[in-house]
Amino acid sequence: MGSNLGSRYRWKNYHSVAHVTGTGGMQKHIESCGKISKNRIEQKEAKITQYFNSSENKSKDLSIKQKNKITNALAEFVVLDGRSFETLNGLGFINLIECVLTTGRTLLESSNMNANDLIADSRTISRNIDKMYEKRKSQLITLCKSIKSFVITVDFWSERSYELENQTSLNIRKLVNSILEEFGLSLCLSSYIVSDNENKMRCAFNDVKRRGCSDHYLNKIPEKTFTDEKNIELQEPQKMFHLIKEIVEHVRRTHRQNKLTKKLQTFSKTRLNASNTTVERTFSISKNLITDKRTRLGTEKVNQMIFLRKNLITLKDLFDHDHDKHELESNHDKRKNDDAPAESLDKNSKKSKVDENDEIVIDEVENNF
Repeated sequence: MGSNLGSRYRWKNYHSVAHVTGTGGMQKHIESCGKISKNRIEQKEAKITQYFNSSENKSKDLSIKQKNKITNALAEFVVLDGRSFETLNGLGFINLIECVLTTGRTLLESSNMNANDLIADSRTISRNIDKMYEKRKSQLITLCKSIKSFVITVDFWSERSYELENQTSLNIRKLVNSILEEFGLSLCLSSYIVSDNENKMRCAFNDVKRRGCSDHYLNKIPEKTFTDEKNIELQEPQKMFHLIKEIVEHVRRTHRQNKLTKKLQTFSKTRLNASNTTVERTFSISKNLITDKRTRLGTEKVNQMIFLRKNLITLKDLFDHDHDKHELESNHDKRKNDDAPAESLDKNSKKSKVDENDEIVIDEVENNF
């Protein structure tokens, strides 16, 4: 049997390969075989990306670190743009992420991930606000320790929360002192306070240098002009002012209505949209409703988002740049440490290849069986 095969076929070259060579001998066989084209092999060879499945391999494609990074970016999107958490679950937002992934997939064909694998649940984003607030607040406290002087502006919204204490001068001073203590600051004789000119504000800061807000002083002039009913000469300007005010309010309200969904739009003062839930929300027990899905945000969560809205960009510029630089340096050092054994391994492999070449014998003489 062997002699018959030997009489039919002739081999120009043959290789004597040592057992330590392993699969490396196949590459030498391909290089020495002139009948097989390297390009032809690459064309026929199947790519491993053909067997990828996003649903089965999404845990491998997206690490926990990457997932947390995306979650933080989504939380910053909600804070900086003032969007609701439900926006992240909207079809338009998911379509946007899908478009970005499709564009990125053309650059990297090995990724089959979809938008739902990246976007966290709205409740997860909401909980992430607490972590982000604590992190940025600690950074701001660290920054306040190094400042030599500071200025605070004390002002209050007209809408009062029933959960808080009354806005007396004593409670106002306690509130300001408690907030300053959180950041390691305190009021002293050299401190300046800017506030409005109400009696409770004057009484709250009577032991420090208080300055009245200039806008409040200037506001008294037109306020008296358009509200003083005793002065007969001002009746005509006041009437004209009220008419103009109604027109301006209607135009502004109309522009804001266009941004809402149809069931929330009300362009007329004398009627209500049949699908509008304004009356229901007015008498609802849950009070401060944010969306038509009956979700609400507590005062603490709102305060956290306001804090991040004002300070997030500044704190990121001050602290995250140094953190990213330190992380890059640590990754570079880690790669150097990982490359060191790899270089020694390459040297040993090169040496072993030289030893293997000593054992390989190539005979150029035709052998006839």
